[in-house]
Order: sequence, then C-alpha cells, then structure tokens
Amino acid sequence: MLLRQKYDGLRNIDLKKVHFASEPNTAALPAKLNEAERTWTISLRSVSSGASYDVFAVYEGVVIGKLRVVSYTKQQHKVTLVPINEVKLDKSAIEQQLNTIYNPVGVQFTVNVDECMRGNYDWEVESEKDGLLSTVGKSFWGYDKELKESTEMLNLQKTYQQAAGTLDGVYLFVLNGATGLEGQKGDLLGEMPRKSRFGYIFAGNSPNTEEIVHTIAHELGHGIFTLQHTFDSEYGKGTIGTTNNLLDYTETGTGLAAFQWNVMANPAVFTGTDKASKGKLELNANEYIGFAPNGQVIKISGWVKFSRDSSSYFISGLELTDGTK
Repeated sequence: MLLRQKYDGLRNIDLKKVHFASEPNTAALPAKLNEAERTWTISLRSVSSGASYDVFAVYEGVVIGKLRVVSYTKQQHKVTLVPINEVKLDKSAIEQQLNTIYNPVGVQFTVNVDECMRGNYDWEVESEKDGLLSTVGKSFWGYDKELKESTEMLNLQKTYQQAAGTLDGVYLFVLNGATGLEGQKGDLLGEMPRKSRFGYIFAGNSPNTEEIVHTIAHELGHGIFTLQHTFDSEYGKGTIGTTNNLLDYTETGTGLAAFQWNVMANPAVFTGTDKASKGKLELNANEYIGFAPNGQVIKISGWVKFSRDSSSYFISGLELTDGTK
C-alpha cells in the first residue's frame, strides 16, 4: 500500500533527513522523496480489517508528525432507483459518479433502475392527489406534524413491494417533490431516514445528473451508513453550509472525514430516536435499556441478571429471579 505525504511546515528543514517509522526509534519505512513537490511516497504494510497502527515522521530524532493507518473492510451495496415521475435517469453516469464519491473510502455501488412504478400514484392519500410526497402525519392529539415516515411514504413502500416482490439492497423513489407543514419542503432535494432501506429523491429540485448524484450520495450516507449532518449538535452546531463535507448542506461537497469512516464501518444499531417525537424512550426508576445483537431495544424492569458476549456490548441473555432464562 502506498501513501503520499507532503510537508507544509513553516520551519525550513532538510527534507532528506526526514524518515518515517512505525515507532519513533525503529527502522525507517521505505519512502521516496520528491524534493520539488516536497512530498514522500511511503510504502505501508497491509493489515487485517479493523486493525490499525501509527506512522511517525521523524526529523533529527524528533517526531514532527504522526499518521494513524486504519484498515476497513471493503463494502459493496446495491441501489435501485424507482422513478415515479417522468425524469430521465442515466444509470451508467449515476453509478460512475456515485462511485467516484465513495470509492476513496472503500465503498462500491451497483446502480439499477426499476421502471415498474413509472406514473403510478396509487399510493397517494385521497386528500392529497398532487403528485407530491407528503411528509406530514397526525400526532396523538390530532395535530399535523412531520414524521420520520409519513402515511404516503409507507403507502409508497407497500405499493412498490407488491409490484417488485423480493427486495435486494436499498431503494430510492424518484419523485417531483415533497410537501410538509403549511406547504414547506418545496425545495427539499431528498429524504432518507437513517438505517432505512427506502429513500426519496425529489428530481424537480435537482435538474441535472450531477445534482441528482450528489443528493443520492448524501441520502445514502444517512440510510445505509447512519451518518448524521455535520452541523448536528453532536458535531458542529451552527456550521451549516460551511464545509466541503458530503453530509453538510452544500451543492458540491463530497468529502468524508475520518470520524465518518468509523461510523460507516460500524453503522449505528439504533436510530429510533432521531425524531424526538417518534420512538422516545422514557425510563422510570429501576428500569434499564440495552440492545440485542439484531438491534432490538430491550427494556428491563426490576432485578434481572443479564449476560453479554465479551467481544461486544450487546445483551445476549437474560435470567429472571425465578431462574427463567
């Protein structure tokens, strides 16, 4: 494996005296210097998936830089585009551009187009025959609210499954647009709940292939890899539109940061509380929650003995006070 590194330091140093090693005082790794470009091409050893090691840049016995090398399992995913409207989809161009974005982080996509739903609007609710996908439903008290998956979203999924039969991979429905509360969502480009098999691309707001691909790549980041927006409170609240990251709100950003690589390699198991009003977990005294290996949430009340595999944090077994397992 080859790595290219560049020196951008302010200090004027003799680049020929820089060497790279897996430990500061060990033998140098094979490296070739390009003095004109102030770069080195370094030969790195391959390691098994999930393993990692450090590479140090050493100058005259002093560490001046450090790089973490991490190995990830290569991923392959199948994406099927299901056009509902009359949009023309260039399958080959979409697949090529999508892989240009994701190949650098070890992800390969196969793209297909399923025409079986073209012009089919049987999934629309009677009160909203407008050709647009509603993201609104009713709250417990009967008020309109935006949902993680609205009635029309669920209807569309059901209608497609009845037409397509066995599902394989993830599916993105391509529609004209969406409606939300009081006519909002008119400029929405896409929607895909985290850890979901189904997503929605609104081609009326993405007029060309490049923009559609960017929207697809962004939504797959949510649906398959459970990535959150870079401006979410956990990461960089208040930074919307300020980065070149794929999960920011920009027209062309395609970057993915190291912390996102880790999430992609180990997607979130539980995403039910992404919407505060849906899937909220409320615990009383002496109640606890845990996760089974399949992602199921386990709620425990009272005294109970639980066991888990030493290699994970998942609950693998329960024993009640009467000995029931």
